[in-house]
Amino acid sequence: PRHWRPCHPERNGGESWSTTDLEKYNCKNLCFIHPDTGFVVGVNRLSGGKGEDVAVYQTSDSGSSWQKVSTLHVYQVSGFQMIDSKTGYLADFNSSLKTSNGGQTWTIIYSSKKRLNSISCYGKNHCLVVGDSGTVVLFTNDGSKSQTMNLSDCRLNDACWIDTSCVYAAGVMADVMGKPIIYFSSDGGVNWALQMGSSDTNLERSSGLNTIRFISEKTGFAAGAHGVMFRTDDGGIKTWLNGSEKSSSEKPEQCNLVQNYPNPFNGSTSIKFTLPRTEFVTLKVYSLLGKEISTLLEKKVTAGDHSVPWNAADLPSGVYYF
Repeated sequence: PRHWRPCHPERNGGESWSTTDLEKYNCKNLCFIHPDTGFVVGVNRLSGGKGEDVAVYQTSDSGSSWQKVSTLHVYQVSGFQMIDSKTGYLADFNSSLKTSNGGQTWTIIYSSKKRLNSISCYGKNHCLVVGDSGTVVLFTNDGSKSQTMNLSDCRLNDACWIDTSCVYAAGVMADVMGKPIIYFSSDGGVNWALQMGSSDTNLERSSGLNTIRFISEKTGFAAGAHGVMFRTDDGGIKTWLNGSEKSSSEKPEQCNLVQNYPNPFNGSTSIKFTLPRTEFVTLKVYSLLGKEISTLLEKKVTAGDHSVPWNAADLPSGVYYF
């Protein structure tokens, strides 16, 4: 659809959707703790840098109706998660708040000089907030204890727990290249190891990560700018793959031609390939009917990862092969 409004699904697998308007607020964060019970945070951005008026709504009937449980004023909501019907956390631009009564009242439990970008929890006793300058704030024991650390010169945008021990954080390196970065902790967020970052020389610039999620203990996805999507099937221990591209700097074992990016594209795109050794390479583009359109490369190329641009601005839209 061309326009989305705050809504709740009918119980028919999403074949149809009904709408619910929550006054003047723009719905920003949605969290269901049970099929019947959910919370949504609505914000109204004030002009002149005066922050946001925030309203917290709750449903107890699978979204058929929503009741406002509280209002508050913050600078900018960056994260929200309810653990159960009573306990929840909200991340502001530079502070973290907690509720113990279903969102009726909120108490600041942490203040930061750095921007905070997301909050992630696994049960009551394992929550963390991530932010700029590699900031990680770990809350334990139902939010009563906190530990703050800075991983590196990066901006962390999201985090994801697997269990009470394993947690990932993803973002973008704070350098001119803006490369993606992923950290992993196996001890509940106390110590962190770099899985993807500065050592990966073939990562695309300006492709920082905005979100990271796991669908199982080993299989996860991280996505970000310009449609970049990484996947791992080993918990990120050895590889994070972008399509069929290696995200580690290991020497490739065979020739590999990677899907062009972006795809679809408007005007220009890049075609990547990997060589295990120096080879003579010919790279051509053909139309759907097999007509040769362009020769992009025809020379000896050294081993490693390579990217060849293709400018198709003068060609009609359609399907092309390389």
